[in-house]
Amino acid sequence: MLNAQQTCAVTTPNASALILSGAGTGKSSVLVARIQHILQHGTPPESIMAISFTNKAANEIKLRLERQLQDSVSGIWLGTFHSLCFKILVMHIKTKFKVISQSQQTSIIKRLLESNNIELDARKVVSFINSKKDKALRAVESENMFEQLYLAYEKHCTENAMMDFGELLLRSYELLRENPKLLLHYQNKFDYVLVDECQDTNKIQFDFLKLLTMPKQNLFIVGDDDQSIYGFRGAVVENMTTFQSDYPNHELVKLEQNYRCSKTILDAANKVIANNKQRMTKVLRTENAMGDKITLFSANDDEKEASYIASEIAKCQANGQALNEIAVLYRTNSQSDVIAQMLMQAQIPYFVAKGQRFYDRKEIKLVLCYLQLALDCHDNGSFDYCINTPIRGIGLATKQRISNYAAAKGFSYWQVLESVVGTNALNGKALQGVTEFMALIKRLHDVIPALPLVKAVQFIIHEAGLIGWFERSDDGQDRLDNLDELLQLAKTFNVDDSLDLNSHEQFLAHACLSNEEDKGVGVQLMTFHASKGLEFDTVFLIGLEQGLFPSKNANIEEERRLMYVGITRARKRLIITHAKQRQLYGTTLHQKPSVFLGEIPTQLVDSYKDKPVVSLKLPEGVQMPSMAVH
Repeated sequence: MLNAQQTCAVTTPNASALILSGAGTGKSSVLVARIQHILQHGTPPESIMAISFTNKAANEIKLRLERQLQDSVSGIWLGTFHSLCFKILVMHIKTKFKVISQSQQTSIIKRLLESNNIELDARKVVSFINSKKDKALRAVESENMFEQLYLAYEKHCTENAMMDFGELLLRSYELLRENPKLLLHYQNKFDYVLVDECQDTNKIQFDFLKLLTMPKQNLFIVGDDDQSIYGFRGAVVENMTTFQSDYPNHELVKLEQNYRCSKTILDAANKVIANNKQRMTKVLRTENAMGDKITLFSANDDEKEASYIASEIAKCQANGQALNEIAVLYRTNSQSDVIAQMLMQAQIPYFVAKGQRFYDRKEIKLVLCYLQLALDCHDNGSFDYCINTPIRGIGLATKQRISNYAAAKGFSYWQVLESVVGTNALNGKALQGVTEFMALIKRLHDVIPALPLVKAVQFIIHEAGLIGWFERSDDGQDRLDNLDELLQLAKTFNVDDSLDLNSHEQFLAHACLSNEEDKGVGVQLMTFHASKGLEFDTVFLIGLEQGLFPSKNANIEEERRLMYVGITRARKRLIITHAKQRQLYGTTLHQKPSVFLGEIPTQLVDSYKDKPVVSLKLPEGVQMPSMAVH
């Protein structure tokens, strides 16, 4: 049942609308209901484009629509910016291309730096390139070393038919902008364009949206400027205010009824975020009970802070609370070490969320790289990743010789092997290993293209000897379980018949474009940034100290928005901690409590100083798990 504000958002006759949706106000339900409303009023699915920021969100929208409409909605253009731009490019450019992940992007930059004897941090170069693309800027001739590397990187990607995530957006934007007939086709095709989490859009994404929707004024955006926390990734929160002038006849609807948090937690969140000057005014309210007061614990040092957190979690568990419903949030990943150590000592299962994607796991990436080599043996990145895994006696020196020879001759790594095998350039274990590797890739190349996707994945796992290889590793069973999951994903993978790509090529692109991160069992340890979009019964916000959070030299309003996000992750209980002394980055820090603590009304807080650590001994009959999961 929708409330009055939600109903207004769903049924507005305006094609353009700004739905200002506060934390926990049911924006996902509104977006699904809006699409359902449009469909039920005669709009064909293929005339709707709906954009989310994660594959998970897109899949949830699709499943909920199918469940409510009892019909397939496959005609809707539903996905992330990157997946939809990939679809446009595959349909309209003549040459096939490979999508590369940020890790592959970094590897390419590293090779460019090495081959040109340049000493720079590859990650900084990647950040520079991505930032330029986020702003719709191409590389230019310049004496600036970063610009020169951007040019060299562009040349490499063009020659090898590769596109990174930023390129997918930039190339799609350029394609539409420079082809008026094609642009007109898509402007006429889509009657409604809906975008979730609009506060996270960057310049190129918003320019792309305007290109599609300005003539019809048919852009429907859902977002919350108070949860704009990705400025460091290029997100432009001002896109939401720009929308209001670019689409003058839009309808503005504020969703202010919070269904998630206790009234105490929500009141604290409202008071904190109200200190930001540059924001769209809204005040969240809830019919939920006041609930427990917020706990504020002041520790002498970070070890006592961690001990207190472990003791509180142990009490939660003793009271029957599920560990997966408890989260510990921190500003920097380095803060997790002391917490993880204390939880391990207390035998409390935990999972440290480090942003790793399922498809970036070593065993999964290995299968995907072998699949890529079966389709294109000249893919240097996949070649480099697979050549000595499982171990074939091909060491770093041999790999470097292959790389140097390839650079000197303008060859792919595979062409180097074809040139040197049979000569005296390789001998002993290296020659044997290279010979075995070449035989494997040729076998995959001959067999894989004719196999169904799931059979192809099975064939790779078997032929490459991955089962035996991972069985011998310490975490072998976990890796084998992941390979089983990969097989299930391959089995259920839906091929898009509108694309001129086979199932193998589509699956590789899907794996690269997927942005879903791993999740584990136990107490969830993660950064404030990683917590966005999640919610838990009990949340710990730790390290609330000046210089740490808010971070030094950071934009104070964005840091406050991050604090607001952290507070509103909690449904029932919120515990905030800070330490007078902390070991971080090899230095002992002595810092004052965070300014954000003073923004929470004292009547909402129970404060404790130097509280003795509660014993981890549990009531009789309650058993702790035997070991931590991490």
